Amino acid sequence: MLERGVNPRIAAYITDARLDGLLRVPNIDIDHALITTLVESWQPETHSFHLPHDEMTITLQDMEVIMGVPVVGLPIVGFTHMDNWANLCAELLRHRLSDREVGGGKNTAVMEGEKVKAKWLEERFSNPLPIDATKVLVQQYARFYILEMLAGMLFMDKSGEWHSIMYLQFFNPISNGKKYSWGSAETAKQIGGAVLLE
Repeated sequence: MLERGVNPRIAAYITDARLDGLLRVPNIDIDHALITTLVESWQPETHSFHLPHDEMTITLQDMEVIMGVPVVGLPIVGFTHMDNWANLCAELLRHRLSDREVGGGKNTAVMEGEKVKAKWLEERFSNPLPIDATKVLVQQYARFYILEMLAGMLFMDKSGEWHSIMYLQFFNPISNGKKYSWGSAETAKQIGGAVLLE
């Protein structure tokens, strides 16, 4: 979904949230042999890579340099249980979710708890930002892009089909996003730590 040509009005909000480094991640060349070697050397018990010369682990500095996300800021602590996540989605993204949406003669799940079908959400923002878009609409598009990057690069669902909208609570108002240490949250998630508390 994310492309190089993000509308400059949207990109300004992403930059203000200090997450513009994630815009460059999809364009990084990947050394598949290196990735295979790292996967084979990963030791989940110690959360580290066992290499011939030494043991290595993922650090906050790695998150900051490679992913371009802030590692200094407030911890990511927020709600993991909310009575109605659909209301948060409607308020911040302007799209009301229901538990089920009718499609192709059958009911298909669009939302499960705080997770929304990525494809459903992407379809809602598939049109380019209108030239005459209001500030509110630009912010909604920016939140969508931020959610896509966070859910698609940092806090991925194993299936890749669902995005957790719980991260939206940190972007209300949108300028709040820059206060948080997103790199710390990702590093904690990688080593099995708690990211969001009830």
